[in-house]
Amino acid sequence: MGLGSRSGFDAIAATGDLDIEVDAADVSLAADLAVTSYGFWGEHGFAAVQLLAAPLSGQVEGAPYHGKASYAAALAVGDATGTNPVGMGSATWRGIAEAASTRTFERRQGTATVTVADLSRPRVSVGIAVPGHAIDAPAWADMPLAGGRFAAGTAGTDYLEGNFHGPQHGETYGVFDTGAYIGVFGAKRDR
Repeated sequence: MGLGSRSGFDAIAATGDLDIEVDAADVSLAADLAVTSYGFWGEHGFAAVQLLAAPLSGQVEGAPYHGKASYAAALAVGDATGTNPVGMGSATWRGIAEAASTRTFERRQGTATVTVADLSRPRVSVGIAVPGHAIDAPAWADMPLAGGRFAAGTAGTDYLEGNFHGPQHGETYGVFDTGAYIGVFGAKRDR
């Protein structure tokens, strides 16, 4: 386990192992799961990408089976405000992103920028930048904002969902899934 910080967020990288055995009709499998989580948190939320890798062995309908399973998941939780930021002018939140390739299941680190161009007109734009990798999606610009929540796309097709968190909407956290990448972001309001 490694604790640290990144761009004003506390961060953790944790790895664990889990052995699983399945013995059902015509299927017998054993897996040694290695799970690694890359997470971060501020004062009002937490976000993490979890990567799972497991060599599999066993029998399926009497035939030997050997293979590998890989999986990536993203989660963001916290003290969602349930209200939209208000005021005059614009507001910007800057922070970090964690992503994983759904092809190679390798971790990618980046930045996140969340902007409300006109606080009197609740629309949100989110930019995710991971050097050397195209993750941003046009659908993430000018998203409607309702009850402090914003979302666009469909899972596996440029999906992004987020919420504002804490007093004065000081933080925002969310998840994204482009099909090629799955990940999370967190950002703090510029003062």
